[in-house]
Amino acid sequence: MLTTVNVYQAEIAPPHLRGTLVAFQIGTLNVAGALASWVGYAWDSLSPYNALPALMLIAGCFYIHFSPRWLMSKDQHAEAQQILQRLHDDHEDPTFWENEHLQISAQIAAEHQEQVNGKWHHMFTSAKEFRRVATAVAAMTSVPANGAQTIQVYQAVFYAGLGFSTRGTLLMAGIFGICNTAGGVTNLFLIDRTGRRKLFLSGLLILSVWLGVFAACSSKYAQTGLTTWGKAGISFVMVYIYCFGATFAASPYAYATEVLPTKIRAQGMALALFAANAVMLTFSQTAPIALKKIGRKFKFVFIASNIFFFVVVFFFFPEVSGSFFADELILS
Repeated sequence: MLTTVNVYQAEIAPPHLRGTLVAFQIGTLNVAGALASWVGYAWDSLSPYNALPALMLIAGCFYIHFSPRWLMSKDQHAEAQQILQRLHDDHEDPTFWENEHLQISAQIAAEHQEQVNGKWHHMFTSAKEFRRVATAVAAMTSVPANGAQTIQVYQAVFYAGLGFSTRGTLLMAGIFGICNTAGGVTNLFLIDRTGRRKLFLSGLLILSVWLGVFAACSSKYAQTGLTTWGKAGISFVMVYIYCFGATFAASPYAYATEVLPTKIRAQGMALALFAANAVMLTFSQTAPIALKKIGRKFKFVFIASNIFFFVVVFFFFPEVSGSFFADELILS
């Protein structure tokens, strides 16, 4: 679902709102995570309602259009035109959907001339496409590598290490979810206004700073045992996860779909998510060992990772915000 929904939303959205629509989907996941945290804290009676969103999705699937790009790649141009007009006809430019249809047609025609349309392995043998795939993979793997997801998984361990009780830990997990959701809402307003690169770069720097402050508070608490330092550390965790939501909640997902050409977008996005999940699994499985061996210094692993990805983004990530998918000059 994560792969399919992101690609679908990116393909049906007009360029100036593409990031916002992708961010909206990620925001709903954040809301679900926040609700789950509060259910764990005190709202156990709401657990049966978890089936309601799934039932709504099943009903809504009967009204979802095919992606115009997918239809045109299958030579179903008439239906693609109807869907494009239905989705984008109320745009300020009355010819917008027609221009988009022409751009998509030109791109797909070029792909057919290369005789690689549908050959997923070509993304490893073509230098241009491999660069795009590598960029998408880097964008997605920067998410688990920045530490937010690992902190979310093991936040109970961090809170307990700062002197919080079991019930206090559950309460902090609920507040953590709210801060993440608030950051995601902020991301909705920023992602198409500031561009992807600015969010990436500012996010990596800000997250590194707050991780360093959190590590310092943890160190002070370990040395003094003062609850003041423990509370300060938790406060900075909440600021950290808000900043993560505001800069990283959806930016990598939108960026990864934008840098991939139509013929390998689904496969490339699936590969990028596979790589991201592999990195997340690695951190999740090794975090208990790292916390036992190096303790609070574990946070510096993520700081180093953020610095590494800052360099990668700065030198290798072009700005693609607001561009047509068919704009081939950006990464060619």
